[in-house]
Amino acid sequence: AIFVVSFAATVLYDVIEGLMIGVCFAAALLVYAILRDAAISEGICCVRFSAPLVYINAEHFKKNIEEIVRLPALERRRREDENEREKSLRSSRHESGTTLRSIKIIPPESLEKKPSLASTKHEPVRVRAIVIDLSTVPHIDVTGAKCLIEIFNEQHSKDVSVLCAAAP
Repeated sequence: AIFVVSFAATVLYDVIEGLMIGVCFAAALLVYAILRDAAISEGICCVRFSAPLVYINAEHFKKNIEEIVRLPALERRRREDENEREKSLRSSRHESGTTLRSIKIIPPESLEKKPSLASTKHEPVRVRAIVIDLSTVPHIDVTGAKCLIEIFNEQHSKDVSVLCAAAP
């Protein structure tokens, strides 16, 4: 798309104006791609590990992945609700060193309209894919690589896709 816009602008206008239009169009596409909202898909888990994947913590990493796959859907939703409540509880630090806390107050009538998690029937969401974000992992040793291979093989046998992003 950038090539077509640059080519057409260069043919219609002069070289300098065509290049400027092409650069502006490329920058606009970049901003659009960055600002686009991420889509949330059921059954896909994204995991970020922010430490070197070495012999010391490889088993810990593997246990975390296994826990994510075993985690029931209601428990996952309960944790998401807790995270939302924590986000609504804001802390701000003042120069005097005091901490002010504010919490979002929900009117009682809105609670009556909203059914609770226990009363609603949720179909269990099976994990179909795990995306392991390794962008913050500076180093992977042989044990870490074997751990990743074991995770891939175990999850593949459970019909769960494992994808690695930004591996070092």
